[in-house]
Amino acid sequence: MEIERIAKERDKLLQKQNDLLRKRDRLLDEQKELKAKAVENLLKAGKIFIDKEDWPNAMDAYNKVLEIDHKNSEAHGKRAFVLMSIDQFGIARLELDLALRLDPKNADAYLTRSGWYVNFDRYNEGLADAKKAVALDPKNAMAHYALGEIYGGLKDFKNALKQLDIAIKLNPNDPDFFEAEAIVYFATGKMEKAIERMDRAIELDPTNADFYDTRALIYRKLGNEEKAQADFRKTKELVDQWKKQEQLKKKQKDEKEKQKKQKPKFKTPPGKLLPTDDSLYGA
Repeated sequence: MEIERIAKERDKLLQKQNDLLRKRDRLLDEQKELKAKAVENLLKAGKIFIDKEDWPNAMDAYNKVLEIDHKNSEAHGKRAFVLMSIDQFGIARLELDLALRLDPKNADAYLTRSGWYVNFDRYNEGLADAKKAVALDPKNAMAHYALGEIYGGLKDFKNALKQLDIAIKLNPNDPDFFEAEAIVYFATGKMEKAIERMDRAIELDPTNADFYDTRALIYRKLGNEEKAQADFRKTKELVDQWKKQEQLKKKQKDEKEKQKKQKPKFKTPPGKLLPTDDSLYGA
């Protein structure tokens, strides 16, 4: 009887141990899911901040990702993009190399490193990385656009147009793609096609001063000085508007800073109350 009792107690303890292990595994799985969700949300937030060119908040989002998962290749690659955007190219390169060591199939990191090479006029190395980005992610319009731009820089206009055509098919709403094609057509003497592409770019983004400036140069090459001058005037008008907006933003920012400095920082000491007895005020 004693042996049976001990056996039952042992079985109970084993069952309890197994229950605790299952509970631990369940909690660990839940913790992993929460971390994965947090990383996903932070990466999305970082992209939104990049689109807004809000570099400090973008960097903060990717830093938080790496606090959770220091081996996250995407976060390292995106940090490199932010660093390049604020002219920190040395640190950016370290981030890119790390991102690709962590994930050799990170197409976005190859694309960013391609831009890094091009910034230093290392077109052949940039070309190699852009090709890798396209091979890894053939439906990435930006990768085809970057590859087309590099081919253009190398004066391989046939391949430049081929890649830019693919970029436009994948994303027909990016005006920069059309301007890039216009520049290639301009370089090859196909001015009418260049004008067509610039018309489309301006249709997609009618407030971009650079587009009018590019089209003005093409009109001038065609000998249409009247239209060229009209576009030059539009360029100046948009640049002046932008300057006024920037001045207004600066003025508003300065005013807010001024108000913050002037605002009194009165606080009632903790645990104390202001006197309410009128006699204290000589009443």
